[in-house]
Amino acid sequence: MFRITLHDHKKSIYSTAFTYGFPTDLIRESETLRGIFGRYRYLAVGVKQFLCHWSLPNYDSEVYYKEADASQDSDASTEFAEILQAKQQDYHINLPRVLKVQSKASKEWRKLSENRFLFYAIVTHEVKSSINKEVFAPFARVNDGKMYIVGVKNVGKIGGLRYLFNVSNGTHLDYERFFFIAVSELKIKNPEGSYFC
Repeated sequence: MFRITLHDHKKSIYSTAFTYGFPTDLIRESETLRGIFGRYRYLAVGVKQFLCHWSLPNYDSEVYYKEADASQDSDASTEFAEILQAKQQDYHINLPRVLKVQSKASKEWRKLSENRFLFYAIVTHEVKSSINKEVFAPFARVNDGKMYIVGVKNVGKIGGLRYLFNVSNGTHLDYERFFFIAVSELKIKNPEGSYFC
């Protein structure tokens, strides 16, 4: 899933949300139930997936990033420098090769220590739900010129259930398998060996 929205009347600011993993599968399947369950379709599909599978799927991926400068504090006029060849067509985006934001950042690529994830996401804003008042990424602000990679490292079925319970209570930032990092550039290598993002 990839989404781009525009903000601010003075200047265009991009906000993005990209997910890979279990939530993406739920979103894809839930769209077939849009007319039946409305906004509760995600819950319906999540319950179905949880009951029908012995374990939650975890996804293989190698994630490389350049860390953003922690001291950077941009104002609302900050505009992301490049989202290469991104095109919006009916909520579908052709993913760019590299996502970049304007910032002073580390020059070296680092690799996340884990290669298996329940999911990970790239966010530039808080990401709110229409059902729950809790915010998924309270540390992210659309006007700070940063993007964050967030996610949950490899977990079992009980660990996944604990994480979902924490999300519903707004305590998911305290979950030991949850992580987030402010990044300026990001490369993701899928299991077939090709890079995207």
